[in-house]
Amino acid sequence: SKSAAGSKSLTVLSEVLAAHARSATYVPYGESRLTQLLENVLATEVPTRLTMLLAVSTDAGKHAQTAQSLHFGSRLCSTTTHASGAGPRQSTRSAGCLPGHGDRDAGSDHDEVLQLSELRSEIDEMRRGLQSLLDEIEVSKTELKQKEDRLVEARRRTIHLKKAEAEKETLHRDLVHFHQRLQEVEAAA
Repeated sequence: SKSAAGSKSLTVLSEVLAAHARSATYVPYGESRLTQLLENVLATEVPTRLTMLLAVSTDAGKHAQTAQSLHFGSRLCSTTTHASGAGPRQSTRSAGCLPGHGDRDAGSDHDEVLQLSELRSEIDEMRRGLQSLLDEIEVSKTELKQKEDRLVEARRRTIHLKKAEAEKETLHRDLVHFHQRLQEVEAAA
């Protein structure tokens, strides 16, 4: 599966970096496609920087994979390399690695789990806050729709009242005209 192949590639990458750190005569570049692609970069005598992004999940069901990713990342942060014959060892720890993560013991995994749990709690709190805001927006939308409907109805009634008012004026004029004609006929008779 893709997951198993990816895991194997990362394991081989870790072995390659460890072999560099030990100045081993054999470095297992050929054991994965990833390390074959990186061989020209990693085997150079010019100092290089390897950047790795780790994806972690807040999903409780992904706890084991997240802990494994964090552990792998901390191992990479602690790896030291030197090019063959290049003299003193050069740390590959980058600005993205947290200080002290390279020299961790198994107990620090518990600290990571606690931190991860705290982060999950914060994210859940933010999600609840966001959901509350979304709920408020929905209520506001409903209220706005009701007000728009009332406004449309009020405009319709206003138009109807204006038409009725115009008809009333027309009837009044017709009635006045009819009354005048009636008086003229009575005066003539």
